[in-house]
Amino acid sequence: MPSHGTVTGSRRRDQNDDQSEDPRRVRIGWDEQMTNPYVEGTPEERIRQELRGLRDQVVGVYGSMVATSDGFLVAHDIPRLEPTRIAALVATTLGLARQATETTGRGRFHESVARGSEGYLAVFAAGDSAVIAVIGDNDMNIGMLHYQVRDLVRRIGAHLTRFDGGWQTATLPHNIYGSPIDPYR
Repeated sequence: MPSHGTVTGSRRRDQNDDQSEDPRRVRIGWDEQMTNPYVEGTPEERIRQELRGLRDQVVGVYGSMVATSDGFLVAHDIPRLEPTRIAALVATTLGLARQATETTGRGRFHESVARGSEGYLAVFAAGDSAVIAVIGDNDMNIGMLHYQVRDLVRRIGAHLTRFDGGWQTATLPHNIYGSPIDPYR
């Protein structure tokens, strides 16, 4: 008989679940992620899953990515394009848009949407240290994108900070006890 998962509350249980496993840690789908704080996987895997979900939720999305505000790629779901180059360009867009909104007295930057002859590039601030970019064709539903991105920004921010010291500590050297060593101290 095939194993079919059932959802009970926020707990997903498969017939072949290991009973000794911590009952709070479960494998769950994209739409359940924020109802259960024990989603498994690395920050990059979690973010990539969120980005795939955005493509499924919004008509016309070609791909999307998350990068640091200084241009380093965190995760992407962009086929047939060079994501590291796009990450650097998106970080530049973020920096310029932040300066423009502050200089003109429009407050803190939230988003920028550029439309070209072949589609859209939308850039969204995800806190102070990350940026989300969405590439879409001419048929992209901008209204639905804005609706979906509000929650996406919050969820991605949670994925990036859910780990001790934030996601950036994973790139720092660690001492013999496993604690990150801050090179700027």
